[in-house]
Amino acid sequence: MWTEGAEADPIELAHRQVAAAAAMLAQHRPAGGGLCSCTRQLPCSVALACVRVSERHSRLLGLTHPTIVLPVVRAQPSGGDEVPAQG
Repeated sequence: MWTEGAEADPIELAHRQVAAAAAMLAQHRPAGGGLCSCTRQLPCSVALACVRVSERHSRLLGLTHPTIVLPVVRAQPSGGDEVPAQG
């Protein structure tokens, strides 16, 4: 819950914005006849705004919380420290 003067964690705020956009977007689906389920003409301006908010905050989360753990690659020491072949 937002309180006046409170400092919001940017990551928590981004998660909340993505969740709120998804909840709102779930109420806006094509209903046929060129209309959204909210009776606006397609493309629905509310649905477009929700997609933009979600994409913007998802990019922030992607930068701060990588989704793929990459392996650590280390160079082999130069010289005669080769690993013998097993066989």
